[in-house]
Amino acid sequence: IYNSIKSKYITPIYEPVNITKLVKTLENYKDLIHTQKIPAVTANKTHAFGKKFAAKALVAEDNVINQKLIKRTLEDIGLDLDIVSNGLLALKHREANDYDIIFMDIAMPVMDGVIATQEIIKYEEENNLPHIPIVAITANALKGDRERFMREGLDEYITKPIKKDNILSILNMFIPSKIIQGEEVKKEAKVENRDNLFQNTPIIEETEEYEGEILLFKKSKLENKIFASVISKLHDSIDIANNKEEFENKISTNFYKIILLDQEISDIDILKVPGFVEKINQEARRGHTRNILFTNSLENIGEAIRSIYDVVVPNNINKSTLDNLIKENLR
Repeated sequence: IYNSIKSKYITPIYEPVNITKLVKTLENYKDLIHTQKIPAVTANKTHAFGKKFAAKALVAEDNVINQKLIKRTLEDIGLDLDIVSNGLLALKHREANDYDIIFMDIAMPVMDGVIATQEIIKYEEENNLPHIPIVAITANALKGDRERFMREGLDEYITKPIKKDNILSILNMFIPSKIIQGEEVKKEAKVENRDNLFQNTPIIEETEEYEGEILLFKKSKLENKIFASVISKLHDSIDIANNKEEFENKISTNFYKIILLDQEISDIDILKVPGFVEKINQEARRGHTRNILFTNSLENIGEAIRSIYDVVVPNNINKSTLDNLIKENLR
């Protein structure tokens, strides 16, 4: 009897244990596993594009003319402001006050915007404080700037001269809960005028828009459940797509900061996904989505894929690396 139970129910998994090993083992015994639907977790619904905000902002900018311009723009939107002239003062003000958002000039005397941002994040982590979004302000928009700022800890960036539409997009992205006056967003009834992402994809009607965090789409429902179970213990805002129709519908109607996609999903064009997502975000005046691709072999990933995905990672990623990956890309 023991040998029968051992051969049927007990399978050794040798260390190091990773998600790929667990998936393969569980797939062999999926008929014995009691499954439970993992609910999708999303943030509050957003029904309007905000035009006025009841929020407090910190602005770090050393140029007096730029100070006046951003002051006029932000106060016109409803924000209560503190303005400082260098990064060190920005750090001191953050330590003494709570803000909803921080606008950080990059080139400043005494302490520049990048170092100030890193010091603010360090202060927040040491004191277990929630992170305040920090938006870089830069005079020169060069290729790769956004990625560099993200790596340094900034959450987004805008260029000078400051434009009201750009400020509004930033505020709607990071502090939608502070909207006090909004404009109804016109929703398209169909997506047939967009580039086709899937072959033979039916027209999907759009529904209400959500502010999300992470969308996961793996090649099988079992992998979705395993990855979602791991991620949900680390980050509490994850949504799942189990097929191409769900995936298209979700990215058409929801905003996600990160999309986790499996290269081996056969019925979508991997090369089209990032461009498709970016186009939808621009049409809906959303922020930028980080696209992360899972693959079985990094060696077989060509430059075409690497150039359009923010990150390419192996499927046999462990829990700690997955956690760090998501944290870095949610900044």
